[in-house]
Amino acid sequence: MMRHLVAMLFMFALASPVAFGESHCRVQLTRGWGQATGKGTIVMKKDTKRCGRSLHSEPQYGIPVDEIKVLTTPQNGTVAIEVPNFFYTPRAGFTGSDRFELTAEGPSQGGRQRIKMRGEITVQVTP
Repeated sequence: MMRHLVAMLFMFALASPVAFGESHCRVQLTRGWGQATGKGTIVMKKDTKRCGRSLHSEPQYGIPVDEIKVLTTPQNGTVAIEVPNFFYTPRAGFTGSDRFELTAEGPSQGGRQRIKMRGEITVQVTP
């Protein structure tokens, strides 16, 4: 029960967009990461070098994840991991849609358990 509450709080805290570079890069994560059905979107302009954000196992306490893995790589770009951050970089000149999947893991408040997350990020690179 507590784990589900923590996962729900995690996704509620991630429901609002986080912008890097204002209109050049927008990242939004939504609920479901704690149940391995997480979704996220990246909307970025074509010439933006990279776009991403940090992941937190318990954002309400400011606890970042300490592990991120790429499960499925994007076809039209690359994903870089700089824990607790992930970044997407599109292939030069690419516009259109792409996607990738991530898992992440981090400590809970008090460090008594590990919080595991999984989700799919859809990318839209605009002209």
